[in-house]
Amino acid sequence: PSRAVAEAASTVLDRPARVVGLPGEVHMEHFVGRRHFKVPESAFMFLAPVDAAQLQAEHSALAAVQAFKAHFARRPEYDATLVLRLRGDWSSQAIAAIRGEVVGCRHPVVVLASSLSENEEVNLLRCADVVVSLHEWVPFGQELAQAMFLGKPVIATARGGNLDFMSPRNS
Repeated sequence: PSRAVAEAASTVLDRPARVVGLPGEVHMEHFVGRRHFKVPESAFMFLAPVDAAQLQAEHSALAAVQAFKAHFARRPEYDATLVLRLRGDWSSQAIAAIRGEVVGCRHPVVVLASSLSENEEVNLLRCADVVVSLHEWVPFGQELAQAMFLGKPVIATARGGNLDFMSPRNS
């Protein structure tokens, strides 16, 4: 586990948890472009991946949309798109709340709530110009690590397992 998971587990385990890093490889079977995800080729693409299993997942997704709307409300001339990647089992109410927050946004927001293949997931990261994670806490943050491996800028909260590989210097 990450240091964050090991620290949390130490409160209930009778021995220390061993921290083991995940491999930093990214494999693609074939390339898939932005059009596959309904994102304009010309747009600056912000990707906000949110897993339903993470703490405060709906809050994290809504925060990403609100931050995007607020920032680009003052910059209508910019060509930007937010892709909200909702992974896992989301309730229809949560998805409706997120889609409701998107209403009135001047710039496109693509909500991807359907299942994607592993190849599509990696290509989605590859297509992004920047990856944003406003999570409350993640066990490791594998998508963030993969994005950094692909050379993408990553903006994330300083909470959870992503601190094993992210710092103010590299993120």
